Amino acid sequence: MRSSLPHITNGYVRLDTHRLDYPDRDTGISDVAYLSFKDRANLFAFGNGSFLPAILNTCAYTHICIVAYNSTPWNNLLLLLPSMVVTKSCDMADIDFQGKHADEEFHMYFHQHWIRLVWPLLKLIVWNVLVFTIGYLMLELVTIEEDITRRLILAFLTVFFLLAHFEFLARFYRYFLYVIVVTDKKIHRIKKSLLTLDDHQSMDLWMLQDINKCQHGIIQNILGFGSIILEAQETIIRIHFTPNISDNYEKLMHLRERARARMGYVGGVLQRQ
Repeated sequence: MRSSLPHITNGYVRLDTHRLDYPDRDTGISDVAYLSFKDRANLFAFGNGSFLPAILNTCAYTHICIVAYNSTPWNNLLLLLPSMVVTKSCDMADIDFQGKHADEEFHMYFHQHWIRLVWPLLKLIVWNVLVFTIGYLMLELVTIEEDITRRLILAFLTVFFLLAHFEFLARFYRYFLYVIVVTDKKIHRIKKSLLTLDDHQSMDLWMLQDINKCQHGIIQNILGFGSIILEAQETIIRIHFTPNISDNYEKLMHLRERARARMGYVGGVLQRQ
């Protein structure tokens, strides 16, 4: 993708957007004010004399590098720097992730079901209620004359309060860093934590022998989540708390058959050597 530099005129920046639905159809150049009015959901608001690097990742502007307002010589120097975000394209097939091969085509991804966060959230609420209740009883209703005792109680309550929130944040990040990515060739299970965990397990779609869907209990059937078990020779991948399990199960079955057809399998039997 080739990039374009802004044209600075009277403190405003004109961008080569290569769009034909803006005022100047010959050059494809438009004012930032017009862009802000037409696509204000995609542009950030910026004030007088501010320098704003482009953090746009939309299909409307495929190669805007940097946006500046009320430009100064220092801003002109900053325009020579590379952009903060480089976008390949808006095509889903071009989405990159850890462990993706150059010839893989992205199809879908999902996290675990939101019910995984219910228990950590309930624990956080209970800890907060306990800390504030004990603090109110010990420091307001009970008369403690010694300052050292009051400070120790306050210190212990603060420590428990912080530990409860740190535990919830750790669970929260672990939830969002656990992701299942499915391409046209492989299934990737990526599990990460902030410091202690970094696992990546991959399996070829065409090698899958069995794809099992398990939903046990009323809650799983009502909320539409469950477990998907992938078996390929001696490798088994269990994906628990899969959201929209029926839809994801059907998509996996469809992608497996497509991958097998590419490899020459028909009805599970290899047709070409």
